[in-house]
Amino acid sequence: MRTILLILLGVGLYFSALFIKNVQVEKSKGKYVPTIYDIQKKEGIPVYVTTVEKGSFREFVTLSGKLDQSGRFSSSVAPQVMRKVRGGDLAYLSINGKPIKGRIASVSGAPNVLTGLFEVSADFNIRPKAVSSITIDVPVTEIKGAILVPREGLNLRGPRPVAFVLDGKEIHPRPVEIAGANGEQYLIKSGLKPGEQIVVSDTRNFSGGEKVKSILVRNEL
Repeated sequence: MRTILLILLGVGLYFSALFIKNVQVEKSKGKYVPTIYDIQKKEGIPVYVTTVEKGSFREFVTLSGKLDQSGRFSSSVAPQVMRKVRGGDLAYLSINGKPIKGRIASVSGAPNVLTGLFEVSADFNIRPKAVSSITIDVPVTEIKGAILVPREGLNLRGPRPVAFVLDGKEIHPRPVEIAGANGEQYLIKSGLKPGEQIVVSDTRNFSGGEKVKSILVRNEL
């Protein structure tokens, strides 16, 4: 989703540059040209929005370690991480953007006497040409039918998390309660309902009641 937003932002900057150039040309001809403020006042401030949906929320533990030429991954982890991982759990690594699934092979029952860390190993059906340092993700929580929003959809700068909700052509701030988070999403406990649309653009300069021109982007859950 971040890639989509960057592409849309680039397109927006390109057309803004064309608009400014056109303004300069028209001014040189002595014609009246509406300013960006005039356009925003009439049509609304352009913002990206996405739809609040239900999906499966997964919380991951990320392990750093070595992957050898047999496809065996080895890592040393702290006790609080070891308690979340079990033998047989699914594990994922990514090579050239392609996810590869494996499983946790073993978790040591006692820590290393020198480091206090526990040894965790996982097996993947790949045969690298050389030993490499990688990270793997192990899902430790899954909640189905959860209300999810992308991390860009919440403003955390105030005392409480806030989502800017689209109401017709205006946006209004709404406090929400977060039940969990992963690298991409927030799990919403209260404050939002499926089907509502929230702003995923920068909301630092919004206070509520602004007229906007919404551009819908898909929420990849």
